[in-house]
Amino acid sequence: MCYHLVTFSEYTCGHQYPLHRQLMDCHRRICVFSSNHITDKHDCTNECILE
Repeated sequence: MCYHLVTFSEYTCGHQYPLHRQLMDCHRRICVFSSNHITDKHDCTNECILE
């Protein structure tokens, strides 16, 4: 599954804030977030994963 890798910075008080967000691609054809997702006509609702 694809996911976002988020890096944070933290103040001395403990408050965190995001610095960068990067998509980590799983390269699976059935993952709707992947750059390799099926582009041909298909039943995406039943065949693909959206998590």
